Amino acid sequence: MRNKVFINSFELVRIFVCAIIILFHLEGDLISEQLINNEYRFFSFGKESIGFFFAISGFLTSLKILKKGSIENHFVTRLIRIYPTYLFVGTLYMIMRVFFNSFDQIGIVHYTNTIFLSFGQRGVNSFVYVGWTLFYEIIFYLFIYLFRNQFKKIMESKYSYLILILSSIILYILNLHYFIYFILGIICFASFYKEKSMKNLKKIFLISFSLFLLKFLGIYYFTTFCILLLLISLEFSGVNFKNRWILFFSKATYSMYLIQVLTLPFSIKLIKFIAKFDIDIFSSNRLFFYIFGLFLTMICGIGLFRIIESPLSNFLQKRLR
Repeated sequence: MRNKVFINSFELVRIFVCAIIILFHLEGDLISEQLINNEYRFFSFGKESIGFFFAISGFLTSLKILKKGSIENHFVTRLIRIYPTYLFVGTLYMIMRVFFNSFDQIGIVHYTNTIFLSFGQRGVNSFVYVGWTLFYEIIFYLFIYLFRNQFKKIMESKYSYLILILSSIILYILNLHYFIYFILGIICFASFYKEKSMKNLKKIFLISFSLFLLKFLGIYYFTTFCILLLLISLEFSGVNFKNRWILFFSKATYSMYLIQVLTLPFSIKLIKFIAKFDIDIFSSNRLFFYIFGLFLTMICGIGLFRIIESPLSNFLQKRLR
């Protein structure tokens, strides 16, 4: 199976998970502004949906190391794509704060947390409140880059599956829960790529054991692993997820993820303004709020990708060659 097809198989999940996370944050803002009641939270599971992105990163990084044979430029490439656009959105958010006369509420902690991706802590003061997730991404890429030779040896070992499972347990004990998702992606890679020579009975046993263990560790780990296994199994069955529209929106998901820190507050302000006119179809329509906030974020995210993320990333990569 071609490596490129495997990358395409995750694109639809990227779009779906990104939309869920945006709706989760939008729903929380709507509740805090009392535009909708707190009786039903349809997107509360979005809090842990970021794990899908981590798991996909674990899978694709393993693919680059063991199938494409190179990881030297992977860390730099990922850093170039992640950090400059992140800083641009953070700077834009700070300018907006100044424009709306709330600059006096900004302290040194905002700058520190923004620069250092909130040190991986959720809910701290930062210009980009979703930046904490990027901390885990960059640490993972850095770790793999520094220990790439050891990682290759582990994956080529006949005990690789056992080492990965034990690593998940150790991370769970150390309360490093988000790193477990990266391990899940690597386990999925080991199940369907590295272990081609593994007898089917042994493979079924190891996957079943992983599912049992993950169900014990937490439902989100279990669900993430199951969905990844399903996607990869469909690929092996000949189902192709490649579609130009899916690929187009998938490329912009990172920019959508970042730009929500600007578009969602703007959506709330606009929704509150519309609600003043007491138009029934708009003033209390939860579905309208969801569609409007998500649509605005996706459109602005595509714009950010086309104008900032893609050109800036390409420029920096050319400069570093």
